[in-house]
Amino acid sequence: IESKTRLENVYELKSSIIEYIGRCQETPTLGGFLEEISLFTDFDKADESSDVVTMLTIHSSKGLEFNSVFICGLEDGIFPSFKSLEDPAEVEEERRLAYVAITRAKEHLLLSCTDRRLLYGQTKHYKPSIFLSEIPEEYTDSNISKGQMRVINSERTANKNSHLASKNHNVGFSMNATKSTEKMNFDFNAGDAISHKVFGKGLITSTKPMGGDLLLEIAFDNVGTKRLLAKTAMNFISKE
Repeated sequence: IESKTRLENVYELKSSIIEYIGRCQETPTLGGFLEEISLFTDFDKADESSDVVTMLTIHSSKGLEFNSVFICGLEDGIFPSFKSLEDPAEVEEERRLAYVAITRAKEHLLLSCTDRRLLYGQTKHYKPSIFLSEIPEEYTDSNISKGQMRVINSERTANKNSHLASKNHNVGFSMNATKSTEKMNFDFNAGDAISHKVFGKGLITSTKPMGGDLLLEIAFDNVGTKRLLAKTAMNFISKE
């Protein structure tokens, strides 16, 4: 059964490659296929009217929005991970991921943590994630235990005296029920000639809104057509 499943995965990969080649307007490349497949998830084929739960990673949720979002495992050692807790730069990167996950929610957001977890065959006790303590108390409605709340509140109090934590609050962990729906304004339009620091000169052939971001399809002179998200790409692109 396992071998059959693996073979089916190979066939599915082959089908995706054939589909990409047939759809590609430029010369098909491995890099182009990998970039396209990284932006494509099963959610692109989902029926939005279906009453189902969609499970996905934070990375693959970029550019998407949902009425309700559940984020699990918000404990120190899980999110952020034990490895990242040793490096402030790694914690900052996971903080950005937490912000991405939180801002996927349009109406309801539920964050969960536990004080005990069975992981890798061992039951361990965990503290609530430091990211929970960075959310102002007035924006939350919590039903976690009093013991966990004491930990979160002590961390929250410490953060008020921390320049780094204050900076992080400004990044956007506020979760007011009347969350702003304002989108970033991107000065990119189909037909714009641009220059990319890595890919060189190109022409924007189409733009597509994706949540609070904008998906750009760009035909580059030397590397073919690529699809880039504006929030990231704008750091590398300038108009000609």
